[in-house]
Amino acid sequence: MRVLPLLMCLLSCSAVHSAPLLDGDCGDHRDAGVVPRILAQSVELYVHEYAGQLWLCATLAPGDLGTVDVQLVTPRYPRGINLHVSAQLGEWPLDRPDDAPTGANDARWWNHRGWSGSTLRFHGMEDVDGQRRPRLLPGRARELQIDVARFGAGTWNLLLRFQQLGGREELIYPDAGDEPLMIRIDDPVD
Repeated sequence: MRVLPLLMCLLSCSAVHSAPLLDGDCGDHRDAGVVPRILAQSVELYVHEYAGQLWLCATLAPGDLGTVDVQLVTPRYPRGINLHVSAQLGEWPLDRPDDAPTGANDARWWNHRGWSGSTLRFHGMEDVDGQRRPRLLPGRARELQIDVARFGAGTWNLLLRFQQLGGREELIYPDAGDEPLMIRIDDPVD
């Protein structure tokens, strides 16, 4: 399978010759020679494909939790789908936001298929204002692996929404007014 950037693409997608490990670290992507796109200070986005899989890996600044929503429009999902990675994984149609889980105990979490992501790192419980709450450790990166077979070859449009990045409320890429992030994914070549 080859991945070719479109003329108006802000980000090229590198074809590499080995698969990275989905481990919440962008080191495999760097080692494979994937050139990152700088999104903000300490946030680099690596995008590449191998053997019918697309990887997105965004570095995080020390101390950041870095949750992400990837809004994806593809040939098989022309109305769009949201892929969510935080302490839990989930997906829902972009045109049906009421289908999104509304809390940590919502049964609509863990409905993902054909993709996965590196979740926040659970590290026991702690007392906060008299209540027991999960303790989450900062990560090095937020990483996703997406199966092209589920989402379809062709032009993919992506919008990434990062939350919990230092003092920043939200980081959106591409930002309003920028060209959309488009990636062309061709059918596998035997």
